[in-house]
Amino acid sequence: MKTLKVLKFTGFGLLGLGAISLFVFITMHLWNLLIPELFHGPVVTFWQTAGLIILSKIIFSGFGHGRGRHGDRRHENNCEGHYHPGRADWWKKFHEVEKGNSSSSTVEQS
Repeated sequence: MKTLKVLKFTGFGLLGLGAISLFVFITMHLWNLLIPELFHGPVVTFWQTAGLIILSKIIFSGFGHGRGRHGDRRHENNCEGHYHPGRADWWKKFHEVEKGNSSSSTVEQS
């Protein structure tokens, strides 16, 4: 039973390393096909590409825990079902302007 768990753990570990290696390999080849031709940039090796991927992860999403910096505020802008004072007034004014019945002062051409 314990041997089966060790084999599963090892298998998933190898599968994960294979997936990461494939991602780095594909990224390296895309870089080497595009960047030197388009921008006269350098050709990168496998390990340089892995370093660039890690560096870009750090720069663009930081050292956050799993969900990233903005993960806790993901649903903050979901306003459905919440009362917002002034929203009804805004919609009323919007529909008046849309229909041309606006009571706001407009410049009339003479």
